[in-house]
Amino acid sequence: AQPPASDALGGRAGGLTHDLERLLATIAGEAERIKTRLGPEHVSLRDLDRILSCVDRAADLVRQLQELGRGPRSVPKAWSDPTPEEVGTRTILLVEDDAHLRSRICQSLEGEGYTVLQAESGAEALEKAAGHPGPIHLMLGDLLLPGIGGSDLATRFCAARPEARVILMGAETGAEGDSSGVGTGRCVYLRKPFSLVSLRAKVREVLEADPARGESR
Repeated sequence: AQPPASDALGGRAGGLTHDLERLLATIAGEAERIKTRLGPEHVSLRDLDRILSCVDRAADLVRQLQELGRGPRSVPKAWSDPTPEEVGTRTILLVEDDAHLRSRICQSLEGEGYTVLQAESGAEALEKAAGHPGPIHLMLGDLLLPGIGGSDLATRFCAARPEARVILMGAETGAEGDSSGVGTGRCVYLRKPFSLVSLRAKVREVLEADPARGESR
């Protein structure tokens, strides 16, 4: 029997919005990359900020389209975002020594409904992890941290929190192939510079992944 037309339409809408998310992430990533090459007083920075603001607004519209595409029935899991209830129960440990970047990432993730614990160094991150009474589902850390580096931090964090997953952010291409002792599927790398849109997409992807297989559910 053929699936109901509403299911077919919802599935196609989910696929299209997934493609739109990837396209927006590419646009935002290019804009962020150009910003890093310009001086702080460059006249084009304001234009780039407007582009990034439009991308964020478009991403919000995409999420609304995803909700409409689901209708009264759920679209396939591969295309669906976590529900507000699921997101609201997830805690992220953010480790970044750049205060401005840490603040931007924190605001973006909290805007999605995540609980965010902040640390500016590896040592502080381990203290926060040890002192937090509830689960920490994801550590989002810079690869190049003062003191305890990101790779060492990831290994120690996962040893203490075996249920957690890790995203390491960095510009070093050589680090991407090194799991640094972290279990397969537990740690992934996100290359800087990145857009907040692509960061949020990566966070959702990692939180929904099957750690035993390193794949999305």
